[in-house]
Amino acid sequence: MFATACSTPRGGEIGPGYLIQAAAGQMELFNRSRPIAEALADPRLKPHYRRALEEVPRIREFVRTRGLKQTSSYQDFVDLERDAAVWVVSACEPLRFEAQRWSFPVIGGFSYIGWFDRTRALRMRDRLEKVGFDADVRGAAAYSTLGWFRDPVLSTLIGSEHDPYRLVETLIHESVHATLHLRSQSTLNESLAQFVAEKLTPEYLGPDAGAGYLAALERSRNRRELLSKAYRELDELYSSNEPDASKLGRKQERLARLRAELSWPEGRGLNNATLVQFATYESGGQGFEALWKSCAGDLRAFLKVVRDAEAELARAGDADLERVLASLASRCPAK
Repeated sequence: MFATACSTPRGGEIGPGYLIQAAAGQMELFNRSRPIAEALADPRLKPHYRRALEEVPRIREFVRTRGLKQTSSYQDFVDLERDAAVWVVSACEPLRFEAQRWSFPVIGGFSYIGWFDRTRALRMRDRLEKVGFDADVRGAAAYSTLGWFRDPVLSTLIGSEHDPYRLVETLIHESVHATLHLRSQSTLNESLAQFVAEKLTPEYLGPDAGAGYLAALERSRNRRELLSKAYRELDELYSSNEPDASKLGRKQERLARLRAELSWPEGRGLNNATLVQFATYESGGQGFEALWKSCAGDLRAFLKVVRDAEAELARAGDADLERVLASLASRCPAK
């Protein structure tokens, strides 16, 4: 029954087994979580976990004061004892940036699908590749039910040593999702959450740590520009009249150059599916910036404009997202 209730790409079909593993993974989080206060009282708690967990209530209060939805999440802690919370599978056509989508009742569509079991994620990737897609699997440190359940702070958000940036940025990012999540608009939702998180994180950190975050963000943006440049060049190649065989050859040459530019990890895939997921988190930057400035940094007003324009943004789709966002700036006059 579930298989007929959702839309999936060929090779990426999911059935009851997917729901079972999702339920089991969620149950593991529930069973292993404990209140942050209890975790902090445990003398065996790793010192860098302790420093991060002591910060969480302050982050939650900051989120509330800036107008983001306060949920019951992030009051508990789970030490997953692994490097990733979930493994995310994505797929894309090999000669055009057309991401495959998984659509579900109620919550809508997504251009990726998460697995708590890495082996099963890899199997799905292999099936998708077998039927002709570029496919990718990446580990994700964050996992959120968008406020449907009481999400805990995961050890994967903290990492092997306390990173004062990642936890703050991630909790703000996920709080944006809990506040505003537009149905079946993965690119808009993820790009919006990341944009807001990058605006608010330095504000929370203050001048000293905030300067460190901005420096790290600049390094990240340099990396993003290399990815964006490759995306644009490949998109132009795919739109050309060259024979497919020639396109495939030039594609592999460009991806090999990108690997070298980024010092891409050995054994980690880099293909259209990788690049299209990058675009999911990085779209609409200039449009968001124009709207943010027009709203004078008023987050509540900024999100209201986006929420009110849901229908327009849905019609625009990913390709026209930048233009439509820029056009919204006039609806939020600077104060």
